[in-house]
Amino acid sequence: AVIAVGYGGMRYLENAVVDAIRTWAAQTPQDAHVELGDISYTLMDNHLVLKNVRMTYVTPAKQTVAATVETLDIRNPGTTLLSLMRDPKSEIKEAELPVADEIALHNLSFGPEPNITVRLRTFKGVAIETAAVKTLMSTAGDDDPKVALAIIYGLSYKEDSASGVKITSKALPFSLSTDSAVQKSYAKGHLDSSVTNGIVFTLRGQDVLTLGEIRLENMNLPPRDIMEKIYFIAPTDINDDEAFGIFQNFFAGPKPLIGVFSLKDLKTSSALLDVSLDKLNITNPSTSPYALEVSLEHLKMPVALVPELQLLSVMGVPEIDASASYAISLPNKDNQFNSTASLSVAKLGTADFAVKGEVPYKAFFEIINNNSVTDSDIENFVEKNIKFSHIEAGYADEGLLPRLGILGQKFMGLTPEQCVDMAKKYVKESLGAAEGTENTAKLMEYIDKPGAIRLIFNTEKPIPVEAFDTLSDTDPSIKLDVNTGPKTALELMADLEKK
Repeated sequence: AVIAVGYGGMRYLENAVVDAIRTWAAQTPQDAHVELGDISYTLMDNHLVLKNVRMTYVTPAKQTVAATVETLDIRNPGTTLLSLMRDPKSEIKEAELPVADEIALHNLSFGPEPNITVRLRTFKGVAIETAAVKTLMSTAGDDDPKVALAIIYGLSYKEDSASGVKITSKALPFSLSTDSAVQKSYAKGHLDSSVTNGIVFTLRGQDVLTLGEIRLENMNLPPRDIMEKIYFIAPTDINDDEAFGIFQNFFAGPKPLIGVFSLKDLKTSSALLDVSLDKLNITNPSTSPYALEVSLEHLKMPVALVPELQLLSVMGVPEIDASASYAISLPNKDNQFNSTASLSVAKLGTADFAVKGEVPYKAFFEIINNNSVTDSDIENFVEKNIKFSHIEAGYADEGLLPRLGILGQKFMGLTPEQCVDMAKKYVKESLGAAEGTENTAKLMEYIDKPGAIRLIFNTEKPIPVEAFDTLSDTDPSIKLDVNTGPKTALELMADLEKK
């Protein structure tokens, strides 16, 4: 008898959960309606399964959008959340409610235009703020921004994974598919990481672009009050300056919007656009001071794609293989800034640049925050406020100079020796009054035996831009370093001719 009573009570609770879900679905408004097929709930396993779930939503433009899930499988759903669904007026003490240990959506589709299908999507360790749940259950379907903000800032999960994702369009002849996507540790506007693999973009049935991986790390939405302004303030309610201020605040939060963004193994599959990229990496390590680092590795393309570079094919470089980097740190309250850059092109050479200096922190941000600033204002600001303590520029030749000599022979009828003499003459004329100094001799050595050259300006006391005009070639703050290569320019040109 005890067993029978216990079994009966268990079945009663299981039926109560099913009834609560059906009641909630039946009460959803027609412009955001939920329909359910079979529902089963087992109390012993705390396992909820919903079949043939369908939600239809009418947009403000009166278009109907539908989302369907063949099977919605929920492991260990939060009992307090189920109680709240049964009675939205329930008094809940917890600020955050467990939603489920795991939620799996099998064969999800969303459409009609574009049509999105997902073979499997799984959430693990899902929770939501109680206030957000009540907002979702009490808000009418036409208050989209309020619902969106409730979900964005109220939801958290340990992992969100998807496989077999495909996006197609009837209006446009394209499709986009991915093998897998995994997001880790989302909480109230912050996401630790997101990795998407096996991305294929198809146009008219042909693969035109593939990506091995897209990775994002340390993603942070702006504070909620900024997002509320963006969502709720009508354009007619604010002037241009206020709109510009909101836009700036969106990007100037205490944390970067995206800490790391990277692409790997990008390839095009078109005969007209044969481009590949091993890796692109963009890092925003901090917002105070603001810092940005960008690098790309092995961007390859035929020179025929860029008219300005087609002369390289005559020089024996039919394909560009370039790697580059750029980094900048804007001034903080210490007024210091610095920046570095580099560009390396296979068979040609590698150039790099670095600069350090100071600029008044307050004046710098006043000019940035002034959306009516003129070119004259910027020029005046640079002349009066920016000072430099270190400037460095270097170049390591890996074939450019001898290849320029080959051009001189082909188009000007010069001998290799005449090419070298012409280069020396050009450099001497460019130096003007500085011709004949120790640095001139170093440059002549570099032309004779191309290697690496570096110009360095370094001073303890930063100087303004206009002061550079007064520096002499022999100023101790300026240094020219030259490291000649193992072969002469004549030998390098001879080697190229043999190829």
